[in-house]
Amino acid sequence: MRKNRIVFVTLALLLVISSFPVFAQIKGALTVKCDVVGARVYLNGEIAGYARPTFVILLKPGHYRLKVSMPGYSDYETTINMTSNPKEVDVRLRAPQEFRLSISSNVQGADIYINNNRVGRTPYQGNLTQGDYSVRLSAGGYHDTSTSLSLQNNQSINLNMQPLTVGVNIRVGDESLIRNIYNWENQLKVWVDGNPVQGVNFQVTPGTHRIRVETGIFSLEKDFDFNLKEGNNRALTLRLELN
Repeated sequence: MRKNRIVFVTLALLLVISSFPVFAQIKGALTVKCDVVGARVYLNGEIAGYARPTFVILLKPGHYRLKVSMPGYSDYETTINMTSNPKEVDVRLRAPQEFRLSISSNVQGADIYINNNRVGRTPYQGNLTQGDYSVRLSAGGYHDTSTSLSLQNNQSINLNMQPLTVGVNIRVGDESLIRNIYNWENQLKVWVDGNPVQGVNFQVTPGTHRIRVETGIFSLEKDFDFNLKEGNNRALTLRLELN
């Protein structure tokens, strides 16, 4: 009878003790050992400390997201299930692989920006760690062009740059010529740098171009500077001369 009473009292005491959180959730020790001294240790997205090279923390039972990171190395990530028993995690960080990136373009000497940092000019070759990158090309007289890439192996890309253009409209300043030549706009013949163009409205790239205009016995040939600072369109009022 007395023995049964002792057993009953003992069970009751255990039930009472286990009802207190301090006893129900006894913390367990998590030890993280890393081969890279100073690596950051994160738990559930929050930095918890540094591995020097060992990191130890007491945690309540439950699931935790563990991440160990160090600049220049690939992150180590895992999920652990903590109990009141100690747990040890061995982490070996590895440096990410490097791959060769080659960049070419229809414009030689265009400035190259990788992740907004200038790295050189086209054509270009360089080694980069694997990952995601943005590439942008810039050159005077051309629209910037850009692309995004995920570098997972040696890769070559070619980016085509489109030239900026200036709209040109040719007008004849001699009123007598306009009156005497029927449908004068269609009578004019126009050359740009020796190449014929159609009509009196056309596009040129920024810079200096030689324009030749003629109709019958009248003609004009002259160099003109087309600068984008003057706007994207320019009217040329010409006075033709007798050949």
